[in-house]
Amino acid sequence: MSAPADTRRTAVLPILLMLAVTAVWGLTFVTVKEAIAVYPPIAFLAARFTIAALLLGVFAARRPGAARLGLGIGTVVAVGYVGQTYGLTSVPPSTAGLLTGLFVVFAPICDAVFYRIATPPATWAALVVALLGMVALTLGGSLAPGTLLGEGLLLACALAFGAQISLLSRHSRHHSPFALAGWQMLACAALFDLSAVGSRQFAPPPAGLLPALLITGVGASAVGFLVQTYVQRHISAARAALLFTAEPAFAVLFGVTLAHDIVTPLRVAGVGLILLALVGHEAVVARGRPEGEIAG
Repeated sequence: MSAPADTRRTAVLPILLMLAVTAVWGLTFVTVKEAIAVYPPIAFLAARFTIAALLLGVFAARRPGAARLGLGIGTVVAVGYVGQTYGLTSVPPSTAGLLTGLFVVFAPICDAVFYRIATPPATWAALVVALLGMVALTLGGSLAPGTLLGEGLLLACALAFGAQISLLSRHSRHHSPFALAGWQMLACAALFDLSAVGSRQFAPPPAGLLPALLITGVGASAVGFLVQTYVQRHISAARAALLFTAEPAFAVLFGVTLAHDIVTPLRVAGVGLILLALVGHEAVVARGRPEGEIAG
């Protein structure tokens, strides 16, 4: 029996919202790389997440019951962003997008390790196709030499983000998205502010950095994590990770248009494979929800 029309429409909204956020996240690979070229990475992270915490902190204060979970997940997020931001100092935006995008593999693995949740075969197949697309995106560009440390940091970032996706899908439905996202941002802001002060990198950002801080602080962090927390009330960690594979595709798009990265047939093929994985999997979901999926 087919699902009621209103249920299907409700299920579409989280998907569209999350795809819009992945576009903003893809843009930040170029934005952050340019910003940390003129401003210390930890100071940038402190300013970015302080903005997000100011926007969402009031919601967190009203729901202290979400504090322990939100602060814990926020600490995992902070670890991821340290790896991503410092990795971007020595890795091109498109390559960084691929390595960070490996959370697509780590998220279902974390689900299996943390909660013994099995990912449906159709979802694994889509994840493999999407991963092949991300590999093609990287092989289609130029890899900077001497970036082993940066790539290692980005892999650590991917593992942290995979864990965060798994944790949110397990726990977000039990808390207000505003409160849970707020506590995550407060944790990140506190950790990065303390780190910036302790490392003597805390300084007022230059005026020219305001657009980058607004994009990352408001769009990618406050709005981005709020939407993610809301969306993961409705879908599994593996499906969320699959949707997030649109992020490296957007990273390549913005890398080409804004950072003058190279367009090659392999990159076009990579974007095509990611779109095939996303659209194909959503078509399977529309016909019959995989085991473990939560109705929208």
